[in-house]
Amino acid sequence: MLLHLDSRDLINAFKGKPIDIEELRSALIERNAKLIYSPETIQEVVTPADLKESRRRLETLMILPHRYIRQQKEIITREFSEALREIKSTKKFSGECILPFASTWQVVLRSGEIGIENQINDQLVDINMKLLAANPDVFRNTQEQFDAYAPNFMFDRLHKLNLRTGNKGVFRDAIGQTLKVIGLHPSNALAAGSLVDDLTNWMRERPSVCPSWRLLGETYSEFVVNTTDKGKLGDEPDFRHVSVTPYVDAITLDATMRGYVKAACRRLVKLKEPVNYQTRIFDNVNHWLSTGC
Repeated sequence: MLLHLDSRDLINAFKGKPIDIEELRSALIERNAKLIYSPETIQEVVTPADLKESRRRLETLMILPHRYIRQQKEIITREFSEALREIKSTKKFSGECILPFASTWQVVLRSGEIGIENQINDQLVDINMKLLAANPDVFRNTQEQFDAYAPNFMFDRLHKLNLRTGNKGVFRDAIGQTLKVIGLHPSNALAAGSLVDDLTNWMRERPSVCPSWRLLGETYSEFVVNTTDKGKLGDEPDFRHVSVTPYVDAITLDATMRGYVKAACRRLVKLKEPVNYQTRIFDNVNHWLSTGC
């Protein structure tokens, strides 16, 4: 059982409510479960203004059964790398080459080859405490970040650029733009056009292909069409939390993001080759515990 907790659940556990860390640890062991820590988990659970408390929290994370999941961009790069291989051969996306999990924090931070010592000796605490002391703003959701992010979703709203429209062109453009961002877009225009067309035709009704990318895009689309949601600090890491869902057995999300994900899931189950993540989504750690999973 792999469980990705919303940072709020971990912070509450640090404070002993509704369960404390020892109770959480016992519950995980009893259920043979491991927590999955993402980069966003670490960013959000520390307290940049209080180094002593931050160290306590990081050291506490280390005593809980856990694994790390790689950075979102790295996972999406791996998903599309596999999709590009399979589009030329079997067109069967198994996900076996994604390898989304890592044993140490050092592996999460580096996408290439890494020495055996860094695969064994986890330096989560030391690395993040040094970064907190040197540059605490790295761990904050800042207004500057939101101001850079807001024009993007406002543009998408204005031009109806979301996957809910069912417009094949929008889906195609999303794939093409992603390939550019992750460095897999062919330089030859004809080859690029043909490749993006092939991926579009293959992936559109098959959300299990590049699943993290797809669920993220569908969830973001739910946000884009909700014009009453003006966005807030922390939206971007919240969306990155959502992208973990295909690789875990259970995930807790805040109410707003949970609503968007469930709406996206209701559309994904209606496709030609559906996937259903709804049973993996929980309100909070108590909700997960109450199910006996």
